[in-house]
Amino acid sequence: MKISYRPPAGSVPWHLPITVPDFEEVGSHPVNYFVPDFGVDRDIINVTDAISQSEKVLKKDLHADFKATKPNVGTPRNYFVPDFGVDHDIKATTSSIA
Repeated sequence: MKISYRPPAGSVPWHLPITVPDFEEVGSHPVNYFVPDFGVDRDIINVTDAISQSEKVLKKDLHADFKATKPNVGTPRNYFVPDFGVDHDIKATTSSIA
């Protein structure tokens, strides 16, 4: 008698042939359906209010500029990062797997 620890064919998904996911097939999912608009999220409103209050207290308009036209002097670059080798947790995990 042969003992098998594999599930019988057809009982699990990996026995099925590989197919194209249904979301890639044209017309397999609904499109152009109604999505309700509940307005601006409460957290966004709270953050916007907090920024307004901070601007009033500081008497300065806060704005974000994501166009890095000049280097940021306050953020150091190309600094030395020491290499302490492989972490002891990774060593322990690797030795227990092998």
